Amino acid sequence: MKVLITKILNNPRIKNSIWMILEKVISIFGLIFVTSFVAKYIGPESFGKLSFATTLFALVQSIAIWGTDVICSKRIAQRHDSGVKLLSAITVLRAILFIFGCIPIVFIMYGHDNLSVIFAIAVGLATFIAVQDIYTIYNDATLKAIYNVFANIVGLVISLIVRFIIAFYKLDPVYLAIPIILVALIPFLIKRKIFNKNVIVENTNIKINKWRYTKYIFFSGLTIVVSAISIAIYTNMTQVMLGTLSTKSDLGVYAVAFTLGSSWSFVNIAVLTSFTPKLYQSDSTYSASETTALVSRVMIFLGFIYLIIFLIFGNYLIQFLYGDKYILAYKITPILIIATLLSNLGQVYARYMFLYNGFKYLMYKTIVIVVFGLILGWYLVSFWGIWGASYNVLIIEFISLTILNYFFNSADILKAQKHIFGAKRVKKD
Repeated sequence: MKVLITKILNNPRIKNSIWMILEKVISIFGLIFVTSFVAKYIGPESFGKLSFATTLFALVQSIAIWGTDVICSKRIAQRHDSGVKLLSAITVLRAILFIFGCIPIVFIMYGHDNLSVIFAIAVGLATFIAVQDIYTIYNDATLKAIYNVFANIVGLVISLIVRFIIAFYKLDPVYLAIPIILVALIPFLIKRKIFNKNVIVENTNIKINKWRYTKYIFFSGLTIVVSAISIAIYTNMTQVMLGTLSTKSDLGVYAVAFTLGSSWSFVNIAVLTSFTPKLYQSDSTYSASETTALVSRVMIFLGFIYLIIFLIFGNYLIQFLYGDKYILAYKITPILIIATLLSNLGQVYARYMFLYNGFKYLMYKTIVIVVFGLILGWYLVSFWGIWGASYNVLIIEFISLTILNYFFNSADILKAQKHIFGAKRVKKD
């Protein structure tokens, strides 16, 4: 047993997964404790307005990233130096896309109360920082997630100190915008410092290369970004519909449930990210299927563990963090936990399809999901409100993972998914 544990801990991918999990634990811990304080301070209705702004910025973030995280991770895994140069070229493109994407939000937020506008600005700045954070991509792809952990710990500690000062001195709630920004800004600055110190980009003509790489990214990311935008729409459209067809108070409660139901997925994403380079380096369908089956089993195990823990302690957690006004979130969070598990498994098989250049298929698939989700969501939210919103997400994720994946011809997804449950695949498959 001791030898097995030592062997596991010495595996660089597992070690990197552990560091990534710690990084996300810290990030989610900070997010929950900072936003829960805001939620309790301003109440469900105002928090619903803030959640609405957050949802809009999430859509802009998906556009601004332009699929560059997938492109750069794959390039770094296969050709390190070229991948680093690619990273250096994406920041300007991301910034331009983000600025243009924010224009509609300005008109949408116009006329809202001052507190909602200020919080929206804080969320926007934090989102812009996340868009510019190319260093997390590099650290994850090169199995150096420990740097992300260190940076996030520092950012979280400082943000919590600022939040404590605001609460202790009973300052105006508007000052809570500061820790929302700091929890993103401080880690970004630290990771940038580490990257600039340790990574040297050898390039004799950086301006020409930057333009060349930017052009390459723009056109390469077109199919990915359509898919990413579609995914962002169908993952956030439920909140948008709830905010328009129901009440902002319902949206505030749903936002809490969505945070608690989806925040645990950082563990699954950490495992997936660490094993993605191995998947991209697979030399056969069999070995790719082995890797996806392994990652999927881990995700399923972790998902059910979290579900059990939440069912036992979730009620107390919500009362402690958010207060009695948000207690309905306890009833709908289990639905969103299962939906999150299905979504994470969907990401595994999306990477599996990327290996076989399934970018266009995923683009068309997500467009279908968006159309279907809009129709189904409008019906469910209109008649069942917050419960309809929750089941809408669950149904969409199930169909996306199963039925719509089975039409992909370049790889047998059904066989790959059966592999999770022990079905054997011959090596020539």
